[in-house]
Amino acid sequence: MAPGRRALEAAGIRPIWPARPPGTVAERIAAARRLERDGLGVHAIADAIEVRPETVRRYLKAHPCRSCGDPVVGDARLCQEEFGDWPPAGVGRIVFGGWSLMLEAAGVGANKPSWEPQAILAAMREFRREVDRRPRPSDWQTACEDWPAAYTVRNRLGSWEAALARAAADPAVVRV
Repeated sequence: MAPGRRALEAAGIRPIWPARPPGTVAERIAAARRLERDGLGVHAIADAIEVRPETVRRYLKAHPCRSCGDPVVGDARLCQEEFGDWPPAGVGRIVFGGWSLMLEAAGVGANKPSWEPQAILAAMREFRREVDRRPRPSDWQTACEDWPAAYTVRNRLGSWEAALARAAADPAVVRV
C-alpha cells in the first residue's frame, strides 16, 4: 500500500479520491493522444478513459521521465513509478494540517533541507577545483550526490551570484 494511503488510514480516514482509472498512466496517455488525433474533444476523451478533463489536458502535455523514459504528467521531472503514489497536496493540508504532518503520519518523515549553506559553498569550491571553472546554474539543474540543484542554492543562499561570491569561486562576480 502506498505511504499516502497509509497516512490517511493511520488517521482513520478513507481516501476521498477514487481508485485509479483502468490501465496504466502510459496507456491512458496513449489513448488520450490517439483520441485527440481522431478528433475528440477533451470532455469526450475524459469520458472515454474515465478521468477528469483537467487530467486529459495534463496527459496531452506529458513528457518522458528523465530517469526511465516513462511518461510524466504535469511539472514533475520523474514518472509516477519513480515518484510514488501520493495523494494531492491539498489532502495533506486539509486532513493533516500540512504536507510534513502527513509524511510523519505515513511514517516516512518530513522533507528536511539536506544541503546546509556551508556544504553548498564547499561543493561550489570542489566543483571549481575539479572542472577548473566556476559552476553555472545550468551545470546544477539537477541535484546529485556531489551538489544540490541550482534552485536549492538560490533558496538557501539568496542568489547564484551571492553563493559564488561567498564560496570565493570567482571574486570578479561579487555584486552589491
